[in-house]
Amino acid sequence: MGSDPALNGGPEGNVVPLPDNDTPSLLLRRQFEVASVAKVAMPLGGQDGDWYCYVLASGPARITGYHRGSPEEVTAYAQNCAEDFNMRNATGKSTRAFASSKSR
Repeated sequence: MGSDPALNGGPEGNVVPLPDNDTPSLLLRRQFEVASVAKVAMPLGGQDGDWYCYVLASGPARITGYHRGSPEEVTAYAQNCAEDFNMRNATGKSTRAFASSKSR
């Protein structure tokens, strides 16, 4: 036997197999969350109204989007987007796929 205790079953000789999951636990994945919501000028071709830029963040990853409405409406929209991304990361499917399959 070699000198590495991990290869020899540890100091007590007990080997504990690690689970081999196809999908890593959500605890190991960074979740998207709303990082910011800020009022911006109306985008070219956009409809009248108040426009906001929202940023979703997950570690170093950033997703930027634009939405029209009140600050509360845009924040709720951005939170739903973050939840959709998190669900897609966890299952490989969007929440829209779940919604359409439930209505059939």
